[in-house]
Amino acid sequence: MSLGLVNNIALSGIQTAQAGLRTTSNNITNVNTEGYDRKVQVQEARLVGNDGAGVQVAEIRRVVDQFLAKQYLIAGADAGRYDTMAKLYERLEAVLGAPEANTTITGRLDQLFAGLGTLPIEPDSTVRRASALTDISTWSNEVSRLADQMQLLRQDADRQVVSAVEDINTQILRIHELNKIVAREAHLGNDITTLEEQREDALTKLSGYLDVSTFDMGNGFLGVTAAGGMVLVDTGYRQLDYTAAGTVSTQTVFNQIMVRKTDPDGLMIGTGSALDPNRRSGSLDGLLTMRDEKLPQFAESLGELASVVVDRLNAVHNANVAVPPPGTMVGRNTGLRGADELNFTGSVTFAMLDSSNIYADRVVIDFDGGTIDNGGGAVAIGGSTLDDLISAVNGATGFNSAVFSLSAGVLTFDATVAGNAGAVIAQDASDPSLRGGRGFSHFFGMNDLMEASGEAHFDTGFESTDSHALTAGGSMTLQLRGSAGQVAVEFDLTVANINARGTTFQAMLDELNASANMGNYVTFSMNSDGALVATPVTAFAKYDVVVTSDSTARGASSKSLSDLFGIGPRYTMDAARAVQVVDAITADTTLLALGRLDEGTDAVAGDIAAVSVGDNRGAVALHQVAQESLSFRAAGNLSATTGSLAEYSANVVSDIANNGSIADQFSKDRTAFASALQARITDLSGVNMDEELANMLIYQNAFAASARIITTVREMFDTLLNAV
Repeated sequence: MSLGLVNNIALSGIQTAQAGLRTTSNNITNVNTEGYDRKVQVQEARLVGNDGAGVQVAEIRRVVDQFLAKQYLIAGADAGRYDTMAKLYERLEAVLGAPEANTTITGRLDQLFAGLGTLPIEPDSTVRRASALTDISTWSNEVSRLADQMQLLRQDADRQVVSAVEDINTQILRIHELNKIVAREAHLGNDITTLEEQREDALTKLSGYLDVSTFDMGNGFLGVTAAGGMVLVDTGYRQLDYTAAGTVSTQTVFNQIMVRKTDPDGLMIGTGSALDPNRRSGSLDGLLTMRDEKLPQFAESLGELASVVVDRLNAVHNANVAVPPPGTMVGRNTGLRGADELNFTGSVTFAMLDSSNIYADRVVIDFDGGTIDNGGGAVAIGGSTLDDLISAVNGATGFNSAVFSLSAGVLTFDATVAGNAGAVIAQDASDPSLRGGRGFSHFFGMNDLMEASGEAHFDTGFESTDSHALTAGGSMTLQLRGSAGQVAVEFDLTVANINARGTTFQAMLDELNASANMGNYVTFSMNSDGALVATPVTAFAKYDVVVTSDSTARGASSKSLSDLFGIGPRYTMDAARAVQVVDAITADTTLLALGRLDEGTDAVAGDIAAVSVGDNRGAVALHQVAQESLSFRAAGNLSATTGSLAEYSANVVSDIANNGSIADQFSKDRTAFASALQARITDLSGVNMDEELANMLIYQNAFAASARIITTVREMFDTLLNAV
């Protein structure tokens, strides 16, 4: 072996030792750098032909366990999801208020009935009436505030989605740009470990938002996919495209997040694919889950509570009578026309009282028998429609021809037209009138105590054989929509197509259920109370029917089909918005109906007043609502159930608390798991000072040994030259 070859071998040793010292020094320098992975120098023998020619650096390698790294990405995404949800639940619980402060909706409801409980003592007390109305308003305001806060929290979550999308796009672009640099440097044979760390940092940040996976594309390129195999980075890259909703309400339909390709200039092209249905974890998933599922679920259960409270108190108040009774009673828009069938059962009394609260005139309607009796014997109403009833009542002896009227779906009972002072509608004690499960006055809202932004019920009382009476030319667009914004089917229901099948509500149901349209996904029917029921097939059980546009109108009432039947979750949520005592009662507490109409022999004969100031029967009935077992529909996360208002209210609050507790516990568990994985990764990939100092000694000794060989070779060359 020549001295020149020996010198070259020693030189390779010096160069390799120097590289090792650089690697070791870099490790020691970054001992406290978060996310830094220890580097190791991989050496190999250098060959010239088949002969050994020293040593060389094969590569500088990061010490990384790929399995642990992937598990850490998954754990980080899970932790991000539940941490985001836990924070929003924490804010929601703060909005609800502390139970011990008695300011929650449950505490306010107790206060409401406590206030009503004082009314039977002195039903004519102005102070007690005002105090009870204040208690009702306090609960109403709290429910309305919570309903509004739900939408504000959804709006805030939506804004956080925008920020998350922006950061996601930044990290995707970072990975793409680093891919190109890593590929170039690897091709040149340069150290790429620092670049790989930067790319790993971008990937870790990305995984906090999304559940991502990676795949090696070779040549230094790292591919990235989201859940469902949706590619984010390959030789090119994608960007997320999302437009915020702005002001969020119960009617808001959020845009989906689209994953779109980019052109060489980085501009998004094509329509892309929806990300929403393909996400499973990450903080973005947590935001979307709260915005589109959890918060709306609470808003729905709150709306169900509010609707039952309002409906039940209105039922009792409509059965009661104020002292003195109002001269005119005006109902709500029921969507009914004069030509509609009565569809009432049982009996009801219409009465007009004079200024002394003595009967001026009185008629009893027996809907089962189809008769009207004004004291002179029962006679036939003369037909089965609302117009027939109105004509019969207005034509009865003592009732003026303009007493009852129906206009634009609103029924009016005006006693003052006949020169009398008070109008009263009273249920028969043994056989009360009912349509859609509600008494005559209650159904039309003639003497309501409370109201809200949305209807308290959608039990129309229609039968499938009744005329739909829809104005020609109208249409309604329905979607079967999932919580992630995915649309299973969209259908345009037109009045023209309904009329082609017939003129009844059954024709509407037939058109909706047509197999070529929505029938393969959801079945529509009407129950015995006239409510529209939509039943999705099993595969779409968690989807909702929503209306995106509606130009239909029912006769002169102008009420659309969606408003008439309350199609979509927003109608349930709206029942908790703007809940309040009717303005007229707030302005005049004497209109608070706390008595009952006396239909005894002496009262009917006119010997005594039909209503009296001290009558507290209606006040007792209002207070007893608290003890009633009522039916609640499935709403939000709560199943259909029966129980008291207090029990259901407590269920609403506890459901939020339980879900918040679960999210918080999952957040802690996933965070602990991610920390444990990080600790294992650090143990493997972190810098150990003792080990690095030992390596430094090894490389220093190797450097010194190689230098000694070079010195020896030089001395041998000098000796040879001196010998010549």
